[in-house]
Amino acid sequence: MRQVAVMGGGAWATACAQVLADAGNEVYLWARDEKVVQDINENRHNSKFHPNVKLSSRIKASSNPEEVLKDKELVFFALPAQSLRQNLESWKTFVSPTAVYVSLIKGIENSTKMRITEVMMDVF
Repeated sequence: MRQVAVMGGGAWATACAQVLADAGNEVYLWARDEKVVQDINENRHNSKFHPNVKLSSRIKASSNPEEVLKDKELVFFALPAQSLRQNLESWKTFVSPTAVYVSLIKGIENSTKMRITEVMMDVF
């Protein structure tokens, strides 16, 4: 079983976490909203975005990025494009240098006009 991180607690991040869990992975999902974290861990739901979907027991949520990122082989980013750089800067010390990064983010960084992968390469 592979351990993966999904950074984001919204609709897209939750849906992707469920797909990854259904594929047999142990998924650690980061959300900044403690209510979302609690709902996922205690009720197996993200009622804010997917109220009628029961989430896999293979999904564990936390608002602590270090806990979510530590020793993960795959890291999926599902955040708003404009918050990515700031989050990456604060998380980069927690990410394994051998991890594979996957962007699930659409758009560009408005301030630099960089694509998301360029922002990731710029920070890492």
